[in-house]
Amino acid sequence: VVLEKTRDSYSVRFTIGEGHSGYVSCVTFSPDGKLIVTGSRDHTLRIWDVSSGRLLKVLVGHTGPVTSCTFNANGSRVLSSGMDGVMYLWDFVTTNPKRTINGEFVHSAPCTSLSFSGKARMLATTDSIGNVYFIRYHRKQN
Repeated sequence: VVLEKTRDSYSVRFTIGEGHSGYVSCVTFSPDGKLIVTGSRDHTLRIWDVSSGRLLKVLVGHTGPVTSCTFNANGSRVLSSGMDGVMYLWDFVTTNPKRTINGEFVHSAPCTSLSFSGKARMLATTDSIGNVYFIRYHRKQN
């Protein structure tokens, strides 16, 4: 990733060999604007530092193209979906999925986009045949 500053904005450019091996299918900023997560047809997600453009971590788990990614409200987790029909909630420390959600439990077809609502504890998702879903979630009690 190359970040180019032009006046008051940044231009992001991916270059072959430095980023994903497939085209980038989704991108999201962390709530504080310090990180970017990209998802790709290469089945991976990558976490980038916005100020330096440096690759910080690679998240591997999807067995199909990544279709969507979103940060939770406080920026501590990323949720991703893929054409493999699975949604992953990622742990940044271990780079392993913290939770796996079988998309077939929720969707009629692979999830194509998702978004956290923030404080309302809702997740909105869409699937590849045009359905929209609203899912209420809660923290797992230990």
